[in-house]
Amino acid sequence: MFPNVSIDIIANVLQLFTIEEAIEYLIQADIQPSNEVLHVFSSYCTIPDTYFTMISSYLTVNEVARLSRVNRHWNELVRVSFATVSTILPPKNLDDDSVLKMISLFSNADSLILTKCSKFSSFRAIPFSFVREKAIHSLNFSGLIYLQDRDLHVIFQHCSRIQVLDISGTGITDAGLEYISFYDERHKALEVLKLGKCTELSNHGLGYVLYRCSELRYLDLRETFVTSALFDSNPWHSDMKLKVFILTQCKRLSNLNLQLTYLERLIASNLLVKSIELTTPNLALLNLSQSKHLTRLSGAMPCLKSIMLSGCQSLSDCVGDFGNSLESCNLYNCRKLSRQSFDLFMRSHVCLQSFVLKGLIQLTDEWVRNLPDEFPQLTECDISGCKGLSGNVVARVLSLNR
Repeated sequence: MFPNVSIDIIANVLQLFTIEEAIEYLIQADIQPSNEVLHVFSSYCTIPDTYFTMISSYLTVNEVARLSRVNRHWNELVRVSFATVSTILPPKNLDDDSVLKMISLFSNADSLILTKCSKFSSFRAIPFSFVREKAIHSLNFSGLIYLQDRDLHVIFQHCSRIQVLDISGTGITDAGLEYISFYDERHKALEVLKLGKCTELSNHGLGYVLYRCSELRYLDLRETFVTSALFDSNPWHSDMKLKVFILTQCKRLSNLNLQLTYLERLIASNLLVKSIELTTPNLALLNLSQSKHLTRLSGAMPCLKSIMLSGCQSLSDCVGDFGNSLESCNLYNCRKLSRQSFDLFMRSHVCLQSFVLKGLIQLTDEWVRNLPDEFPQLTECDISGCKGLSGNVVARVLSLNR
């Protein structure tokens, strides 16, 4: 580390260093110093633990790991610090070996996010790099194009407690979902599965997930090629307790028929469906925005609190049980909505707080005459573009906005 000069000269040189410069010098040297040099350097190694933590926060994981080689105390500080880390997020474009080495540094880590490592391909080595492979509960491989079906097979074979898996934007196929569902049917651990933009998937592979993954609570299928036939066949596991379902931009759906007892949030905006029927007794949020071809919405949704139908310009019929607990309703540009369907939303006059009616050219004074008097909680009502309303009614409705 130092040239062959006397220890006195080394001591004089070290006195010119600040603490920060001394640490940087050790990092750049990347060589274990001798005991004699460490003795001279000891004054720089006794900085308060709080200062050490502050300094190390500006360094990369690899640099902090190298700091742990300075002395035993720093090694203990680094070990304790790493032990508190639960989520590993490697920096951008780190090579595979460095990623795997980084994973091994954190003894208590249980989550891995690899979204920044776009060229990573050593997925099968991940379970063996974790100190506790059985404790892994969250993996995010979103956008990693080198992920293969067999990689998922190896990972799920060795990691039985994975609760969260994000493989959106990858090239996995039905075979990959078969591996996942096969192992999860045994372990019953998977709760969150994100498959958005996985364009190689079909109803066949998705059917495995819906039938076998009984503990699933959150499922994201946005921009996939799922078709209506999948749901028509009622593929759900009998104990399925799915609470959040995302179907945004699933353009191959021609209609949607869902019967999910525990579902609380359905986000299915920008669809090409013409008809939607929902039997969802616990549904609280429904987002069907920009589904321009939707003409009919029906079903049983007695607990509904928020509904977004903005841009559903072909929607004319809303029938069924929408409850009376609506707090937010957006009907922007629903220009074909019938009076009977409109009254369905007006039933929630006790709870309604936000009512967007912008662009409803079919509205008349008679449709909204009760708004100013019977909606005590209403604080926002947008009626811009409602050309059929008189000036008197417009003024009364606008007085509700506060």
